[in-house]
Amino acid sequence: MVLALLLGVIHPRPRHLASMAFPTFKVVEQRDHTFNVMLTREGRLKTITGFGSKHEAAAWVVQAGRMFQEADVFARPPASALRR
Repeated sequence: MVLALLLGVIHPRPRHLASMAFPTFKVVEQRDHTFNVMLTREGRLKTITGFGSKHEAAAWVVQAGRMFQEADVFARPPASALRR
């Protein structure tokens, strides 16, 4: 624990990353049998449209989640972040 405290003092989290929140994803089937992904981050909703299958949308969610996680190396995604 002391080491973690020391590392926190030596390497503080950069200010531009301090407000980054891991997004939540939800795959939604549309009436025309296509799929959308609803991405919510910091209270804002964005819809990504045009996925041909649930698997394609889920694969996009996994890749986007990895990219968000890599962008903020100090964050760990919560288990509830990937909802289907």
